[in-house]
Amino acid sequence: MIALNARAAVRPELGGVERWARELRDRLDARVLAPSPRWSHRAGHLWEQVALPRLAHEDVLLNPANLAPIAYDKNVVVIHDAAVLREPSWYSPLYVRWQRFVLPRVAKGALRVVTVSRFSAREIEELLGRRVSADPVELTCALTLAAALGPAMLADEGGGEAIASR
Repeated sequence: MIALNARAAVRPELGGVERWARELRDRLDARVLAPSPRWSHRAGHLWEQVALPRLAHEDVLLNPANLAPIAYDKNVVVIHDAAVLREPSWYSPLYVRWQRFVLPRVAKGALRVVTVSRFSAREIEELLGRRVSADPVELTCALTLAAALGPAMLADEGGGEAIASR
């Protein structure tokens, strides 16, 4: 079974990441895991790191909004861009510190890391040193295989090395 981290889907604002999370929540055949809206922002990081892994059990966990539980070993994470790493002056110092701590760990531990464009894939690979796919077909196939055959089907054959040609 696939579980969906829908923390971003319950946020009250509607940006690109939230829209993506809501569309997945509404269209994907997955077990939806979401906190109450009051846990969707800062406090939501605690929910995501502590409660979400317990709720996910052994399911492959699709994380559509850049972050995922660090200690969970069955994550597929969508990292939309590397702006917080490339242009930290655009964000608050606390947010930048958190992202610099968590993003490399999430990317390193994920079964798969996917993104929304080849530009973002190259940038994320450069900054995080992890193979990233910008191919939506690969994500669809990977999730289908994981649901049918288990999370071992998602193991990254590239050993986490960056492949800039994607």
